[in-house]
Formats: sequence, structure tokens, C-alpha cells
Amino acid sequence: MRDVSDMITYMLNVGNPFDDCSSDLVSLVSRDIVPCEIAQDVMTFYTRGEEQYEEFVKLRLNDRTVPLNAPLKRNKFSVFSKSQLPPKTKQQQLLTCARNDASLFSRLYIACQVRSANLEEFFKHENQSFPPSLGLD
Repeated sequence: MRDVSDMITYMLNVGNPFDDCSSDLVSLVSRDIVPCEIAQDVMTFYTRGEEQYEEFVKLRLNDRTVPLNAPLKRNKFSVFSKSQLPPKTKQQQLLTCARNDASLFSRLYIACQVRSANLEEFFKHENQSFPPSLGLD
């Protein structure tokens, strides 16, 4: 019921996405129009998938010219390529590392209190898969 009411609210606020009669590929959330090359890729997914399936069956099952466990060719559609994020600065990396450490130690500290563990013994051991000194360089 909640999902249906959310969909109705969305359609009342943004409009019905199924009423759009244009041939453009539009994002439902942001209402952005997708570039033509990406739209062409999306429109050929089904036919390219059928072609690849027929090729798979022909080469591996019928002709047996390619082993069944041979790797498949990867499709590199522009739809699924990630946009390049700017690399994090050293300060941002250190802040992220510190936040992760604080979160880890708070959870482990609470677990030690609940289980009546010895905190002195707990902090004598490594708590991460690699020493923090290696991650700071």
C-alpha cells in the first residue's frame, strides 16, 4: 500500500511518465533527456542480446568449436559506464579513514561492554585487516 501511495503521489507531483508520447528516452526521477547515443544503445539491447544468445548456442552447443566454459565477450554500453569522480584529496581520505575507525571502535567497544569482555585485552590486538600506518602513506 505504501508503494502504491508513493507512486500516486509521484504521479500527482511530477506527472504520469506513461503519458509522454515523445520518442526521447527520459529519466523518470530527474526528467532529463538521455543523449542520443545512449538511447540508441538502450533500443538495441534486446536485439544484441538475441544475437549474442544465438552465437553462444551455435558456437558452444551446436558446432562445439568453442568450449562451453570459454569467457563471454563483455558488453560495454555507455549506459552502464560510471561518470568519473574527481579523486579524493589526502585530507578527505584521512577523514574517511578516521570516521571508519571511530565507527569500528565504537561498535567494538559496545560489544565488549555487552559481553563483559576485558577492554585492555581487546585493544592489545589488531582490529583491522591492515595496519593503519600503511594506509596513511
